[in-house]
Amino acid sequence: MIITVEFDTKNEVEKGNLYIFNKKLDYFKNKHYTLGKLTEVFITEPKIAQKAPFVLELEPGKYYWCACGLSTNQPFCNSSHKNTDLKPEIFEIKEKTKIALCGCKQTKTKPKCDRTHKTL
Repeated sequence: MIITVEFDTKNEVEKGNLYIFNKKLDYFKNKHYTLGKLTEVFITEPKIAQKAPFVLELEPGKYYWCACGLSTNQPFCNSSHKNTDLKPEIFEIKEKTKIALCGCKQTKTKPKCDRTHKTL
């Protein structure tokens, strides 16, 4: 999904997190911009919520793990991913379980922590 924002001063794009497109969708990355017109922003990589797992004891049920890192209800989704191409990871717990859910959003074993945060 693409959102539209207006820039009226120099704006720095955080490396690896935002991609800036002009109206013709020409690709620019990791630059400073001075723009007075509408520009589209597409968030493609997750924000690190924390550099540690969320260790929780969960009851049986279906859960939606936040994959974008933008949720204010970490580690669970609150639909903040609407302006990203990232979607929550849906998982089910069959019985009461203690689990370490990834907080850095870089895990290869979504939604479980694989200790990738130790390398960040």
